[in-house]
Amino acid sequence: MSILIIGTVAYDDITTPVNSKKRCFGGSATYFALAGTNFTKISIISIIGDDLKPKDEKQLLNQGIDISNIERTNGKCFHWSGTYDKNFDTRKTNFTHLNVLENFNPIVSAKFRNPKHLFLGNIDPDIQLSVLKQLKTRPKIVALDTMNYWIETKNQSLLKVIANTDVLFLDSSETRMLGKQSTLIESAKKILNYGPSCIVVKRGEHGAFLVSNNDLFSTPAYPTDQLVDPTGAGDSFAAGFMGYLASINTLDNLDFRKATVMGCVMGSFAIEDFGPSVHTKLTQSDILKRYETIKNMSNLI
Repeated sequence: MSILIIGTVAYDDITTPVNSKKRCFGGSATYFALAGTNFTKISIISIIGDDLKPKDEKQLLNQGIDISNIERTNGKCFHWSGTYDKNFDTRKTNFTHLNVLENFNPIVSAKFRNPKHLFLGNIDPDIQLSVLKQLKTRPKIVALDTMNYWIETKNQSLLKVIANTDVLFLDSSETRMLGKQSTLIESAKKILNYGPSCIVVKRGEHGAFLVSNNDLFSTPAYPTDQLVDPTGAGDSFAAGFMGYLASINTLDNLDFRKATVMGCVMGSFAIEDFGPSVHTKLTQSDILKRYETIKNMSNLI
């Protein structure tokens, strides 16, 4: 099995209570791909500028990631800067430079038009729609990640993407914003009416909710005390979730619960260092150890 992802390959300037890093290799596609290769083969659709460092490209290639559908053009990669408060509870965006992403019109090459699994990373919904329309067959699972900016500015386009989605990843505030109900669970259930089979609500240190029409599951987060940088944790969570499902043959309620736990596992690794390279150093033993820890804590699967 394999996963095709559309997302960003980027650089981040990050300031946390622990330290600051400039031009840290990042982006939704980068985090997802490097985390996801611990489970299955990953192919990326994205765009990069001529400032991508050879060592960063090599990091993707060394993990066996297919980057043949990454467009290369003159200019600079997408560049984001953010600062986290002293408790990591809130994040301020200092700047967002779209750069080459501003005019990105992805062309899905023929060999990628029949993906087994598709992850639509946090990117303009119109770009996500463009990719969906170019596919020849419906993937086994289509998963989507988005953010408050797209909910506010491109709501109609986003709803069209959601209508063609099986799994929707949101954080708590995005769930409330999109569902517009008084409680988190009510909002998630309302969003199910828009089309997806399940909603996965990422809740940071509080774990995650899985909400579908026939199941409701809550899992705690892995109790790590090495919080360094939360950037990329959501994409790493999605990689754990989708990577687990892509590695098995069944898709019942228990499988989706296990995938939610695996999402928490991969998210817990992402927060322990700057950048996504932590995922390239993991062993199956590292992953399974944390999986069993969370599984025992939840005592529900």
